[in-house]
Amino acid sequence: MAITIKEIAQKAGVSRGTVDRALNNRGQVSPLVKEKILKIAKEYDYRPNSAGRILSYSKTKSTIGFLLPCVDNPFFDDLILGINSAISENDSFKIDTNIVKVKGFNEVEHLERIKELVASGVKALGICTTDTKELRTYINSLTIPVVTINTDLTNTKRLCYVGPDYRKIGATAAGMVKLMNRNKDMVILPVSGSLKLKGHNERISGFINNLEYKKSYNIVETNDDANIGYEKVKSILNQNRDINTFFIATAGAEGPLQAIMESKLSNISVLTVDDTPKVKEFLNRGIADCTICQDPFSQGNTATKILINSIIDKSFSHEDVFTNPVITIKQV
Repeated sequence: MAITIKEIAQKAGVSRGTVDRALNNRGQVSPLVKEKILKIAKEYDYRPNSAGRILSYSKTKSTIGFLLPCVDNPFFDDLILGINSAISENDSFKIDTNIVKVKGFNEVEHLERIKELVASGVKALGICTTDTKELRTYINSLTIPVVTINTDLTNTKRLCYVGPDYRKIGATAAGMVKLMNRNKDMVILPVSGSLKLKGHNERISGFINNLEYKKSYNIVETNDDANIGYEKVKSILNQNRDINTFFIATAGAEGPLQAIMESKLSNISVLTVDDTPKVKEFLNRGIADCTICQDPFSQGNTATKILINSIIDKSFSHEDVFTNPVITIKQV
């Protein structure tokens, strides 16, 4: 049977209140006493029981901070619904959220806003952000749990990652293109959101590396902005009429899709990602052939539940969680 707080207190020769403060980093405990208590807890594999944790955390509120590039990006609507659903399901713990919403992938703004969340006293972080050296260095300096959502950070001490396996999504997109382009030499135009996001880069590389093609143009970076995507793709198509295969792997896909429609190119294949209302519209109009969806609700919901557990149980750990893609094909 697992050791209890009372038994730890007896072995350490202190009160149960002192043990509670040492285990949960609350109040003042001398370093030597705390070290002794933690050593006993580790030796006897102490695990706080669920009822005790609920009782403890029902008395005070804790806040989870989120940084999401969701301004003008409808993909995140369902992800935020998943966050809110997880909070509602665990209302006995009195957990609040502070969701900071930004537009695009300006790494300076992302870092500043994350620092503001930490300074506000959040107990854990869920972030979708750029994979830059400055961000990684700062995340590694934190002592609170961090879960990366939808896109990961390289070589960081985050608790875990929750989101798609982007290389597999790219490979799946390549497989779909092969089925659609059996009898033609492919000339590819890949369109991505941000070259600063690990997930976006992995998705494009998974696509390109699993295809045999005649030619591939440079990756078009849209910053997940429909207007930028429209102007860039339109400019390319005005000068290059040989493109016959498009992978529109970006939010704001309606911009590039609009440019493709206006180009009046024929005998082309168009793959996109997500199932936002605009993407569904272009699927229904026959401009896009299929889309690969990421299940954003599950990403937000799962990440939030992991963060709640990480606040309640300081020793909590979790493996990465990869959400399953769903393919939607146009109706003919």
